[in-house]
Amino acid sequence: MITNETLNIIIKEVELLSREIFRDNLEKVILFGSYARGDFDSESDIDVAVLLNLEEAALNNYFDEISQVSTDLSLKYGIMISILLVSNKTFYTYKDVLPFYKNFIKEGKVYYGRS
Repeated sequence: MITNETLNIIIKEVELLSREIFRDNLEKVILFGSYARGDFDSESDIDVAVLLNLEEAALNNYFDEISQVSTDLSLKYGIMISILLVSNKTFYTYKDVLPFYKNFIKEGKVYYGRS
């Protein structure tokens, strides 16, 4: 487990690296899952959604790069960091339908962008 201070540093790094990669296409960085809910334990990972102004098909072009960011940060901080790329079009289409996206709104914590 990590402290809240370290969690904030990790999310800030995800934000900064995402801004470098996606530039103006970055809409939001959202912490979700057990760390957002506060019910994490020693086996928990850090789940971060990166909401982008890109079409779903374009997200595949960034898979290797964002996987490397996830790996580098996981090794640096000694905790698994999972970064999920989400098209804003897909998110806004299904946010009231799919439980997975509903949880972003209900439990997620927006670290970058508007809530």
